[in-house]
Amino acid sequence: MSNLPINPEVMRWARETSGMSIDDVVGKMKRKRVTAEVVSAWEEGVKSPTYLQLERLAYEIYDRPLAIFFFPQPPHEPTPEQSFRTLPESEIGSLSPRMRFLLRKATALQLNLAELYDGSNPAERQIVKDINLDPKTSVAEMSQRVRDYLSVDLRTQIDLKDSEHAMKFWREVLENFGISVFKDAFKDDSVSGFCLYDDEFPLIYVNNSMSFDRQVFTLFHELAHLLFKTGGVDIDRKDRLNSFKGVYRSIEVRCNEFAAEFLMLSSDKTKDISGMENIAH
Repeated sequence: MSNLPINPEVMRWARETSGMSIDDVVGKMKRKRVTAEVVSAWEEGVKSPTYLQLERLAYEIYDRPLAIFFFPQPPHEPTPEQSFRTLPESEIGSLSPRMRFLLRKATALQLNLAELYDGSNPAERQIVKDINLDPKTSVAEMSQRVRDYLSVDLRTQIDLKDSEHAMKFWREVLENFGISVFKDAFKDDSVSGFCLYDDEFPLIYVNNSMSFDRQVFTLFHELAHLLFKTGGVDIDRKDRLNSFKGVYRSIEVRCNEFAAEFLMLSSDKTKDISGMENIAH
């Protein structure tokens, strides 16, 4: 059988943007004849996979359309570095292939929303346009401004039946003010959620494998990121703040503190949920 006319540059791009090494691909192919040397040959244009191998690579390993491997050059798409400017390189480098796939999925959802609504968010009021936050603003002021804007008083919040109902309630509230909220199984317990900033179609993605308490906290952690006009990833690791520097550390601290203040969490509860014991107040 003659070689498929795939683009080796796209083959390498698909692997690298999925956050995989050549050995990772070999392990996922699970075929004795596919070695690291064979995968390297595909990426160098010396050989090409069979059609069945290409299907497995596209649909099961790289989560990409099969046709993309025949493109003359790799398509343009936002990188994690562009989407999450506040995230240190060490954190970006540790994003799993599943998380990179969900980032691509979230970006596609934003584009679909823009197309569906002809580039204009249908919400009558948009919180990301109406509220601008500064990392130096006190968390009490941040919380009050957001509460006033959402028109949800403390009594309504306290009367929510449980954390599952709270998640449904707050999701609906934020969507009414122009923020799209999606949920998915991240298959990665180290990440609770992330957000993508956009002037018209800001988006929050929540890991629905987490407890509802954690999901609600993540919702407001990411809301703060959007109000700071940044994308963000809520990584559930207690030492993660050590890798943040300067203003980015201030933003991450404020996002945690804002979520805790708004949700009226005790200090002990906050430590359990957000790993804030390393935050210097």
